[in-house]
Amino acid sequence: MINPTPLPVLLEQLTTELKAAALWQAHRPTEDKLLSREPFAIDTLHPHEWLQWIFLPRMWQLLDTKQPLPRGFLLTPYFVEAWKGQSGYHPLIEVLMEIDRVAQQC
Repeated sequence: MINPTPLPVLLEQLTTELKAAALWQAHRPTEDKLLSREPFAIDTLHPHEWLQWIFLPRMWQLLDTKQPLPRGFLLTPYFVEAWKGQSGYHPLIEVLMEIDRVAQQC
């Protein structure tokens, strides 16, 4: 069995791919948009905003404080659907698939 890529490496790859796809934002959304209770903040954020402003910081926080990671979550199905028909997002989907694989092993 091939060992999965360590999560910190995948989080860095996700950041790199968001930037390469010109989805990385310089300005943080307003606080009310970040406080959504909907999955993926679907009612207030675009998918890439959720990755940048909610998912990545939360995962780094968990890693930095050596807290347990969430178990068994899946990101890929949502992002495949959200980005359906978008060209150039395949590298992002590949990184998300690998993050999902790592999450299944937590």
